Amino acid sequence: MIAASEIGAPLLAESDDGYNVLVGSTAVKPLLFKSYADHPNVLNAALHSTAAGRYQILYRWWRIYKAQMFLRDFSPISQDRYALQQLREHGALPYIDAGKFELAVAKCANVWASLPGAGRDGNDMMALLAPFLPYILAALGLIGGAFGIAWGRKSAQTATAQAAAAKSDAVAQVRTEQVAEAQANADAQKAGSDAAAARTAVDNAVAAKPADEVRNELSNWTR
Repeated sequence: MIAASEIGAPLLAESDDGYNVLVGSTAVKPLLFKSYADHPNVLNAALHSTAAGRYQILYRWWRIYKAQMFLRDFSPISQDRYALQQLREHGALPYIDAGKFELAVAKCANVWASLPGAGRDGNDMMALLAPFLPYILAALGLIGGAFGIAWGRKSAQTATAQAAAAKSDAVAQVRTEQVAEAQANADAQKAGSDAAAARTAVDNAVAAKPADEVRNELSNWTR
């Protein structure tokens, strides 16, 4: 759920399940790092952030927890251990075990700004829970058997279809922007060519006139 909130289903599908994602990525333009040897520590100047990985971990915090927890690398397992430690430290685990996910989210909303309750940019709680709701209810014993499994699969398929649609819309938007940019460049080039042609025509006209005539015309303009 944290990864779905921080990264989103489309980008999870376009990466190594989010574990190699840099902040500022989108499904259309994923920014991915290549090595799990350590936190990449790449600063996104526009966002003033070094967040990376499935849980968008900041480098300044990673350094501390890497030493405290004896994490040898930035591998998926190390990232999972970091996230679990955050849930533990902020008291969210008992609420997760009890199925009280809204309370669990509230406990760690100050860690992940995309979570509901973190501020104006937080995601919607029900939108995040929807793909997992059948499994949550099954875990609580409220649904089960073939019905619960079928519902879970249907929800997962719906979430996948929605993610694919979102990616398609994003690709279409980028293509529209690219076409508009290309047209603007073409218009600018044409305007530049027209201006150059006009300057050449003026220069030729001036060059064709006797010097005395040009001086007289300039004198008349300045009177």
